[in-house]
Amino acid sequence: MRQKPTIIVPYLGATSDPQALDIFLYVRPDTNGVVGESIITKAIERCPEYRKKIKLIYMVNIPGECIVRDRLIEHYYALKIYFARNGRQSLTLYMRQQLESFFQCRWEDIEIVGAFQAMELLNYNEEELFNLWVDEREVLDIHGQTIKKIEGIYVINYDVPALLKKNTSSTDIAVMLLRLWLPYQYMDSLAKTIAQNMVEQHILPAGQTPARAFHYSYGPFDQLRDGINFLFDNEQQHCSLSALSFGRYLLERGVSEESIYHLIDNPLVLLQEWQQEPNETSLFMYTRCRSYQESFKSLQQIVAQPLMQL
Repeated sequence: MRQKPTIIVPYLGATSDPQALDIFLYVRPDTNGVVGESIITKAIERCPEYRKKIKLIYMVNIPGECIVRDRLIEHYYALKIYFARNGRQSLTLYMRQQLESFFQCRWEDIEIVGAFQAMELLNYNEEELFNLWVDEREVLDIHGQTIKKIEGIYVINYDVPALLKKNTSSTDIAVMLLRLWLPYQYMDSLAKTIAQNMVEQHILPAGQTPARAFHYSYGPFDQLRDGINFLFDNEQQHCSLSALSFGRYLLERGVSEESIYHLIDNPLVLLQEWQQEPNETSLFMYTRCRSYQESFKSLQQIVAQPLMQL
């Protein structure tokens, strides 16, 4: 029998309240599932704002079989996988310039590869590449893509092979959706509390970022990416964009469904702020912690979009 998502808390539906923010939160597959979920739930329930300014409006358990069958992880991380597979040729001119500036090197003189090729060159398996520690001066993040210098080789998205390997038919994911009447920055503070509790329970190594153990939506466009992958209706079908609060917000303002999906799949854009030169950025990163209104306004500043062949 085909396994389907188990809806624990049915979704309350999108809201038009301009003061509300919807944030998805889930434990990563390699984190101790039940214990990790318990730590997150307790941390939320202990917040003074819980039930008043923080509400759990949806919760689902997605079986590993469903995740693998529907290729949810591959779809969610499509852009990271693209860079990890294509290596050197995937970097835009702006990304090359950032790499040269950060590492003080010349593009022509260095070896740059994706994570999958790096395993062959360095003779590392997925876990070894993922867990390899290097000084923070040897790690650069550009547009949400990570470049790590390992043994003189610049490796793009070193974590992707392990991430894909850890998602198996026996690995479930529990996803929560919180509705906050608080600023986005509050979630960053709550994430630090959750992470500290995980360190105390020996689930997260001390010094690691919360992102190593769990994910939460860090902006409106990230909410959409989370939602189209992990939000299911009572018939256990994926919800439409109009069922998501920010999705409905954009649709009501004339942004087409096709355009929204295109931006989620290809978030790298050239964006021009007031009287400034166009700047390449990731729409996910640019709208981090921004309101719906600010995020919608950013769409009007897009002047070009370098396409990734995902």
